[in-house]
Amino acid sequence: MRHALVVGLAMAMAAVWTPAAAQTEDPVAAEFDKFREVLEQDNPAELWEIKGEQLWKSPGGPNKVSLEKCDLGLGPGVVKGAYAQMPRYFADVDRVMVEFGLPMGPFAMGDLAGLDVGWRIRKQRGLPRPGERYSSIGDRLCELGRFGQKTGKGYYKYEGGSRSPLPDPDVEKLIEETLQKLGKKRRNVSDEEILERMMYPMVNEGARILEEGIAARPSDIDVIWLYGYGWPIYRGGPMFWADSVGLKHIADRLSYYARETNDPSLEPAPLLKRLAASGGTFASLAAPSKAA
Repeated sequence: MRHALVVGLAMAMAAVWTPAAAQTEDPVAAEFDKFREVLEQDNPAELWEIKGEQLWKSPGGPNKVSLEKCDLGLGPGVVKGAYAQMPRYFADVDRVMVEFGLPMGPFAMGDLAGLDVGWRIRKQRGLPRPGERYSSIGDRLCELGRFGQKTGKGYYKYEGGSRSPLPDPDVEKLIEETLQKLGKKRRNVSDEEILERMMYPMVNEGARILEEGIAARPSDIDVIWLYGYGWPIYRGGPMFWADSVGLKHIADRLSYYARETNDPSLEPAPLLKRLAASGGTFASLAAPSKAA
């Protein structure tokens, strides 16, 4: 779950890239064009060959982030968690994320980007894998030709070319039928639980990325989310925000959800466990060491 840091980096660059820069012979511009071609071809395996450090060597670039090779990562990692764990509550998930300060929720974002993109990637990756938590609702929508805004229907419906999502009874019916086949039912889920189950796995993934050396500093992850994914600036980025919530609380809740959902991927990462046990913070990882 790692190439999203690089994808986020490309999105961040798109937000600050200028046509003039793209028209020069700057090798960074060429690298960016290569990245865009890979994204358009929908071949995530090739993203392994592109390093974020190369993409951010543009002279005068407003933000610099150094990344190593990665596979999926924070952005799609969180969306993956939403699709796998909470699609039956998709409208509530999107609402809570917007109320938190994000520009849109993961399911509305999927409709905007095109649900068929993720569908093809899942098939390329051989999902679902044995023992992995997986929801077939997104796949079923795509099988019905509901690719999102471009087809006028996805998780939501879009009328008259509008980009405003509207509830669709057909999706509710599909979810109920899927749950019935699985012998499951919807339950009342609080906004607090939705927020925890969406955000805490993101923090956990950030901890793994830091420990594996994919990102050098917690602030690198925060910058990518602030500039690439529309994270609310006043919350300071996911790792900064996690420190304000308390890492022990986040680790404890992740352990709880891992048990309740029988999903070992939600277990706190080793780095998060260590920081929680010592009362540490992600910010302390970037603090300069004191002279002996």
